[in-house]
Order: sequence, then C-alpha cells, then structure tokens
Amino acid sequence: MKEKDLEKKIPSENRSAAFQLSIMSYLWTIGRVRSRRVFTHQVRSFASSFEIVQKHVLFYDYVDDVLERRDEFRKGHLRLVKAFKKRGDLEMGGAFADPVDGAACVFSSKDAAEEFVSQDPYVQNGIVTRSWIRQWSTVAFDGA
Repeated sequence: MKEKDLEKKIPSENRSAAFQLSIMSYLWTIGRVRSRRVFTHQVRSFASSFEIVQKHVLFYDYVDDVLERRDEFRKGHLRLVKAFKKRGDLEMGGAFADPVDGAACVFSSKDAAEEFVSQDPYVQNGIVTRSWIRQWSTVAFDGA
C-alpha cells in the first residue's frame, strides 16, 4: 500500500497525518502487518486511539546567582503561579535542578504564557535573563 493511499484512510481532525503515516509505514516495513485488510484496520484503530493536544512551554534562563537573589521576589512569583493554575492556564512547571539555571512551565495557550511573562516578578526584577515560548504537540492516549 502506498503512503498516499494510506493517507486517505486516516482521519485527520486533531491529528498529525505525517506522524500517523510514519508509524504505520514503519509497521508495514518491518512486517508487523501482513495483509491490506489487517493494515487498514490497524491504521484506523491507531488513528482513533490518541489525540494531539497543543500546549505552549515557557522557558526561562536565570542569572548565575539565582538562589541568592530570588528570595525577595519568590512570594510574588508563586502567587502568580497559583493564579494561573487556578484559572486553568498553567498546567505544570518548575526550575531545573543541578544546576538551577532555568525553568520551564507548560501553558494552555501562547497568550497565557506571554501574559505570565509580562507579570512575573522574576522577569521584572532581572532574575530571568532570557525567556522564550515553544509550541508543544502533546499526545493524549485513550484510556491513559
């Protein structure tokens, strides 16, 4: 079966067809699927077993002496974290360890991440030397 034929059989809403095609092509190539009927069934089953969910990850780089400098701004930073968590915009986050040289937080949208940066006492007071936001395609599996 050619990939263009396979592409027609995979539902595309909220899913990456390229990702699905690569997985299914791999299974076909290694001989895990022996017949067209079984292959088509596995493609449909696989395609309906997960959903791609877009998130946005905020990354921070910290100053070298972050542990010494952050204390006076920590309460305000954590208050902001709790507010964004409560309204459902912040899913998880935290500082990198050993060395503590930055942090990452997962947000539901780019707008929420940008708003967080604009209000964060760590950013406003020079604890963060650089910040950037990356879109992240997470995979939510059925039954997981």
